[in-house]
Amino acid sequence: MTSFDYMPVATREVLASFAGPLTVWVGDTLPDQQFQLLYEDGGYLDLNPGGVICQVTCYIARYKGTKKVTSGLCIVTDPLHGIVTFQSSYVWRVPGLYEGQCRIRFGTDPPGFDWLSSQKFLIHCRMATPIT
Repeated sequence: MTSFDYMPVATREVLASFAGPLTVWVGDTLPDQQFQLLYEDGGYLDLNPGGVICQVTCYIARYKGTKKVTSGLCIVTDPLHGIVTFQSSYVWRVPGLYEGQCRIRFGTDPPGFDWLSSQKFLIHCRMATPIT
């Protein structure tokens, strides 16, 4: 499991800095990713405020691209400290740079209504080195 300890969130904004990059190899699956979600100005993001349901989704797309490559719900492992885990069985086939981001939604509002977006993170998919 890899960990991104600092993943600030901002309401409906894209944060400029990237975390990572994480390196994966063609033919590999992404290891489990653990994110700790914080507010930009400090403090953990409470993922269960007053018992409100929270949904965290991780999206991964080609770098500077619009079409997602894979996505999925994260497992909330420590709601009071904003910790979630993303597990994916996606097999990486195309080398290059990818970017990911967590999107957080509280309650049962229509999709996209009350989203928070995390800082983006980079994934570098590389060709495997042949064994000689």
